[in-house]
Amino acid sequence: MQVLSLEGLAARNDRPFEPLPPHFPTAFVWEAFDVQGAGAQVLAGFGDGRLQLIDAQSRRTLELGTPVLSGDVPISASVGWGRFVPGGAAAVTDNTNIPWGSAATATRPPSAHPGSNTLFLVDDAGAVSWSWRGEQALTGLSLLGGSGLVVGAGRREADERRDLWGALVFETGDAPRLRRICPTDGPVFFRHAATDDGRVAVSVLPWKDADDVVHGAYQVVVLR
Repeated sequence: MQVLSLEGLAARNDRPFEPLPPHFPTAFVWEAFDVQGAGAQVLAGFGDGRLQLIDAQSRRTLELGTPVLSGDVPISASVGWGRFVPGGAAAVTDNTNIPWGSAATATRPPSAHPGSNTLFLVDDAGAVSWSWRGEQALTGLSLLGGSGLVVGAGRREADERRDLWGALVFETGDAPRLRRICPTDGPVFFRHAATDDGRVAVSVLPWKDADDVVHGAYQVVVLR
């Protein structure tokens, strides 16, 4: 990670991201990256299941989806999305996977990772303060003014259920909770947006049924 000056983009400092052996030869960051306080604090979520909160004095690591063994097969869950929220941070993990650097011959995870497909809230001390896991396949993370956030619900890998697609609106304040579910007629893409007045825009994708027939269309839906 490099911190650059806005004037001339000169490098001010850098922080290396170390890999997590033995299954992860590199440290991969996807959509879970955020800064606050003019770059004084950094949030980074890794494909190996770690969430790190970094400032000038410390680097706190939370092992949200790091590898565990299911029988003799290592399984993990990547931290796909993460943002700072008032009073701390939020992160969403993806589905269970077998680490890409593993020597396991299994083609599918034999069980679900205990931290997979979960929304985590982290307090300002760097500890998990609340988590939520439902039947929905969680995808994406958007802030919704104040102390709210939105998580998308996409297509499940395990089955063809169509009643779980939509946008999930959460309250992240003193009493975190799932505030409401806004259903859609197709699985939600991981990039969405929310406004301070309560509107949520999601991209809805077409989907295939068991007979490989395509239904729906690519569309943008605004929910309120």
